[in-house]
Amino acid sequence: MMGRVRELGMACFLAAGLTGSGGIPFSHAAPSPQGATALGELAASMAPGMWAELTTTNLANALSSADHGGGNASTIVGDANNGAWDPASGQLHFIGSDHNWGVTATKWIRYTESNNAWTVMPDQPWYPFGTNHNFHNQSNMDPARGEFYFREYYTTGGGPKSGTWQRYSIGANTWTATPPLDAGGGTTGYHGSCAYFREMDGLVQWIQDWSADIGTVFLYKRTTNAWQRLGPASGFDTAGAAGLASATYNPVHKLVWLTGGNNRRNWKLTSDGAVTELPQAPVQLGYINRGTVTTVDPVSGDFLIFSGDGKFTSFNIQTGTYTLESDCTAPVQTCPSPASPAAGTMWCVFATPIANHGVTMFVKLDAFVPKVFLYRHAAGSGPSPPAPPPAPPPTPPPGGSGPTPGSGGGDKSDGCGCGSIGAWPSAGGAWLGAALAAGLVLLRKRR
Repeated sequence: MMGRVRELGMACFLAAGLTGSGGIPFSHAAPSPQGATALGELAASMAPGMWAELTTTNLANALSSADHGGGNASTIVGDANNGAWDPASGQLHFIGSDHNWGVTATKWIRYTESNNAWTVMPDQPWYPFGTNHNFHNQSNMDPARGEFYFREYYTTGGGPKSGTWQRYSIGANTWTATPPLDAGGGTTGYHGSCAYFREMDGLVQWIQDWSADIGTVFLYKRTTNAWQRLGPASGFDTAGAAGLASATYNPVHKLVWLTGGNNRRNWKLTSDGAVTELPQAPVQLGYINRGTVTTVDPVSGDFLIFSGDGKFTSFNIQTGTYTLESDCTAPVQTCPSPASPAAGTMWCVFATPIANHGVTMFVKLDAFVPKVFLYRHAAGSGPSPPAPPPAPPPTPPPGGSGPTPGSGGGDKSDGCGCGSIGAWPSAGGAWLGAALAAGLVLLRKRR
């Protein structure tokens, strides 16, 4: 049963990008001491239940799609769920794109903790032509090896959905393609979801067939460089939940939570390969609910569910308890307004657990203004990543890491989840200067 509600001193951001009336206590963070980082200092200052805004550099340029052909949303985070954090290097990696089928729209960006800045990374030869979303948790990190995974959303030329994942070695600065996955019938999980499962030493792919009400789970085993099916060959009954699935790894409880796209059904995958259905959730799950974003608290292991209707709910998978944390007060949620009760959404937001600092980072495009927020759910820091396993056998040659010439032109295509929001403001606009001058702003819990 839903319980306590954390009240935060932040009125919800409406679609127009305005905050509610009433004072919001805040303070400007003092300069970081020598050797500290802006992210680390801000995270350390936060109490459980607190939100904080982190001002970073080059964020507007990083999130813009203008340098990759543009599109109807002007951003690469229109359809986004998650980024991937590597604690050893202090880097967050994200790949996304605008809706544009006339260009190579894929864009890779990186946040670096040491300089608190975003970098646009070189284009890669494997980028598919056209749209290449990052929804359904397509970005994953193997923290033991320092390897970032991303699934190609489409094959080059906009053909059949791709079953190939690309793996980036942070230390070697090289990309390597995994063997392709054929999930049967030529499909490779267009609306599937993946999660790196440390205890299984591999990448889990959760696929729900749109028409057959069948869910299947596959595992890419890093040490064997091969795919295998988990569970029965006939798959799992997912009636009513087909479509926009989500898989989220839990480093505390060492399992993967699998949710459906169209209802409240959900399952858990444990390290022995068993898939168990859990009681239906009291809240809508899956990405289809106006952009619901699900992530995990790296300290407590609670799953954090941010729904398009403005509700923020936590889920303790060990006890089966769902708790309403806030209703239309989390700053990452665009909430319904009295005039537009169905206008709430979680589009244009992606979440990334930052385990070594015990917080979750949210990157959001809010009424043209890109922002970064931190949320602390519990005190402390998350578990350390496991030691790297034995070296794997030789893998195919890298796909290359050199840049490819940018493409331009092309038709702007079908609607983006966050809507057609017009042209991206210039980097020299007044809003950006004000944001950069604001420093680190702490949004404290109302007493």
